[in-house]
Amino acid sequence: MNRMFFLFLLIVCFSSKASVCNNDVDFIEINSKYLSKEIQFIDPYSSEYVKRSYLIYPNGDMLVLNQKKCTMSNYEIVYYFSPDRQGEKYYKDIYKRYSDILNSIVKYESLIKNKTFDDNLYQALVTKKIDDGNYSFDRVKSDDNIEYTFSINSDLDDLDLYGIYRYKFITYIGIGGL
Repeated sequence: MNRMFFLFLLIVCFSSKASVCNNDVDFIEINSKYLSKEIQFIDPYSSEYVKRSYLIYPNGDMLVLNQKKCTMSNYEIVYYFSPDRQGEKYYKDIYKRYSDILNSIVKYESLIKNKTFDDNLYQALVTKKIDDGNYSFDRVKSDDNIEYTFSINSDLDDLDLYGIYRYKFITYIGIGGL
């Protein structure tokens, strides 16, 4: 009996590692005149299907949306910008561009943002200070797990974009999994 249990446990462990992603993957479509490039590929390490979209705006700012799908849906929005273009209108433009993409994810995944989400995140962008407690999502349709992080990175060494951008505004949303 112990051998059967051990064999069963061994099969379950190995089969969970050998999960194959469904090749019928839907990605969020980006409809923007600023969409410069999209690439799709299979991640050689995780076997996840990946779609990466690059949007480049007239002032030189860049937004990258990275979508990864398999047993989990992972979204990463990275908005690159430079502080030498400051001013209230500039930050409103950044947040509008960013929130257009974020709202596409919210709609596609049936998420609900808390009531103060947009105001709090806009203020975080302007002040460049993120407090994760002020932004939350809930699921409408499902009991899938949801995890998310927000950050603003100003470490110039980390940006590695030849000094073009001084900040990156990063959002990660993961849905599904265990």
